Amino acid sequence: PYITFLDADDEYFDNTLQILHDIVITKNVDLACGSYVIVDDEKRKKQIIKNSDIKLKSKYEMFDIYIHHKIYRLNFWCAIYKKDILKKGKIEFACDIRYGEDTLFFLQYLRNCSNNIAFTENSLYQYYNVKTSAMHIITYGRIHNVYACQRAVDYLEDDQACHNEWKT
Repeated sequence: PYITFLDADDEYFDNTLQILHDIVITKNVDLACGSYVIVDDEKRKKQIIKNSDIKLKSKYEMFDIYIHHKIYRLNFWCAIYKKDILKKGKIEFACDIRYGEDTLFFLQYLRNCSNNIAFTENSLYQYYNVKTSAMHIITYGRIHNVYACQRAVDYLEDDQACHNEWKT
């Protein structure tokens, strides 16, 4: 079984779940991620990508990409997660933070992966960037994001093998 997440105000493109599931099965990976399109308040879409190759990365490469480079449009919500990895790693959302909990969840999941991670730059998710949403108007967001990032770093540094790979 697999789990994926969809914000209430966003949407998947046609066949998103099938595409991500097929990638997990055919590439034998622990996580499959796709790219996304940002739609602003004026309903303008930014960069839809189709027919991209699938890139395979180790969890250490993905840590580096996610934390330092952001060279892909990689995010927590355009991915399919294996339920057994979530259970085995006891991975759940941090209920004590309101902003950045998805980053912490994503990094905890990566840490528990033993196979590669697949990423496609194909646009599979439509993210609505609405200026009146809680993400843009609530001031505690910045504080909680810093808190989530610090917890993610602490979490990663607890795993010596991950820490050694990540720091190089």
